[in-house]
Amino acid sequence: MEIKLKSLRLENFKGIRKFTLEPGGKCLIRGANGSGKTTLMDAFLWLLFNKDSEGKADFAIKTLKNGQEIPNLEHSVEEVFDIDGQVLTLKKVLKEKYTKKRGSSQSDFTGHTTDYYIDGVPITQREYQDRVQSIINEETFKLLTSPMYFNSLHWEKRRALLLEVCGDISDSDVIASDKALASLPELLGNRLIENQKKVITSKRKEINDRLKEIPSRIDELDKSLTDVSEYDVESIHAEIKRLDDAIQAMKDDRQSSLLRKQKAELQAKLSELEMEKSRAYREATKVIDDKIGTLEKELRVKQAYTEDSLNVLAKKESTIKRNEEQMARLRMEYAEVVSKNADVVDTCPTCKQSLPKDQVQEAIKKHNENQAYVLNDINFNGKTLKIENERLAAEIEEITKKGIDNDVAIQDLKAQIELKSIPINVPFDTGKIDKTKAEIQAIEKQITENVPPDTSPLEELRSILRIRLATIDASKRTRIRIEELSAEEKKLAADYEELERQISLMDKFTVAKVDLLESKINSKFPLARFKLFNVLINGGIDETCETLYHGTPYNGGLSTGEQIVIGCDIISTLQEYYNVKAVLWLDHKESLTSELDMDCQTISLIADKKFNELVIEN
Repeated sequence: MEIKLKSLRLENFKGIRKFTLEPGGKCLIRGANGSGKTTLMDAFLWLLFNKDSEGKADFAIKTLKNGQEIPNLEHSVEEVFDIDGQVLTLKKVLKEKYTKKRGSSQSDFTGHTTDYYIDGVPITQREYQDRVQSIINEETFKLLTSPMYFNSLHWEKRRALLLEVCGDISDSDVIASDKALASLPELLGNRLIENQKKVITSKRKEINDRLKEIPSRIDELDKSLTDVSEYDVESIHAEIKRLDDAIQAMKDDRQSSLLRKQKAELQAKLSELEMEKSRAYREATKVIDDKIGTLEKELRVKQAYTEDSLNVLAKKESTIKRNEEQMARLRMEYAEVVSKNADVVDTCPTCKQSLPKDQVQEAIKKHNENQAYVLNDINFNGKTLKIENERLAAEIEEITKKGIDNDVAIQDLKAQIELKSIPINVPFDTGKIDKTKAEIQAIEKQITENVPPDTSPLEELRSILRIRLATIDASKRTRIRIEELSAEEKKLAADYEELERQISLMDKFTVAKVDLLESKINSKFPLARFKLFNVLINGGIDETCETLYHGTPYNGGLSTGEQIVIGCDIISTLQEYYNVKAVLWLDHKESLTSELDMDCQTISLIADKKFNELVIEN
């Protein structure tokens, strides 16, 4: 498909009052800075996509005078295209909108409207946009009409576009290109190389963090070790047994043992008596407890009713208050409507002659009918609210009456519960319990007076020996833990090395793939070259997409003319890929030292201070 611009007409667009461009095949447009060269390109793109040459949709279109917008102007752009021999005329007109408010004799500015035309026929904005989109996509059109547009995109978009145009390289082709990559498919499994690298990077970080912890942990454990080389475990166990036997022999006193046995028997007897007393009390109070439970249940029901009633009363009172406020507003509205007289004009606003009396009377009649309708509606609404409030007041009175009866019932229930909660006398002989307690106290006194032998020196020595055993055991566990950490450190180091090997293998794959991609992509462009990755200091790979010309980055030293040359080289390849030749706008053409041979219509914008007004050279 070939798209040519036959004519471009501007009216009141960004300071250009009227201008017509008929470029023919290829043309040059000369003018000093500020004469309107870029405005032509802005108008060209605004008509199609509602944006200027910088991609902004909110740029200023209106014509200014002394720094102020000139009101009541129509701002329009019309373009005539030749699309594969078919003529298409597009036009867009931006207008100011003025609206006269009620009671005002002047119209006020209230916004803008935009009218759309295709081949002179007015259409909706949606139809207009669909027609433009059916011809060519906005993104594709910008790529084919501006040498600077491709390199203004984010590098990821540039890279994706190059892969779309030139085709990607399959992973299998990359692996087949280098025998060292043969083990990569087994390593990846079903994962993409990017996802597998993320998994390995995460594992490598976990291992590295653990490797940093282990040496300090081993050092900490090593410092906590106690020298137990002089301790003999078997001798310590034998000495502890000897001390246990000696302590037991000193404590083995028959009189004390007999007293403790008697005390245990009396305590068991006391427990049985206490249980008998509890059973007797439960049997005596069971009937009363059941009755109290029934009363408490009934009390909870009454209390719940009181709470619910209070909530209902609050809601109904709130509704009455809201209705009263609404009735007050309705009374004010009623008075306002009644006070309004018929606002009837009895003279013609155009010829200033008196209108016929029947027309005036008819207008007054319509006003009165409308006023009566509104008053009836207000009256009806007021009566409805009043009836509702009367009903709510009656319901509140009924609920309040029932609430009073319920409160009386609650007080009666509380009195019954309090009366039945008075302690009762339980028929049980407590003398047996008191006697048993006295016997236990007497035996405890005998046990206290029978002073046992002092075994504390032996027990202290035994405690020291047990501490030595615990120290030996702790030292043994610490040494085992140090050995476990050392073994873990060796295994983690081996795992880390293996992960490094896998990362290196995947980086090598990426380098190989990028080399193949760069060769394939660069073969599609006579001048432009593309760098698709950066090698990092640590040997890793960082993806990018940088345009080069004779080894110089596009944004790293190329002149404006070289940027135009490389941009046109990219456009030539894209024209072939999309099979579309569009109007190519060459801004800053004066930067070129030689002519460009582009197989499409070109409009060159040249900054020339000798021309204060635009001059067209076909």
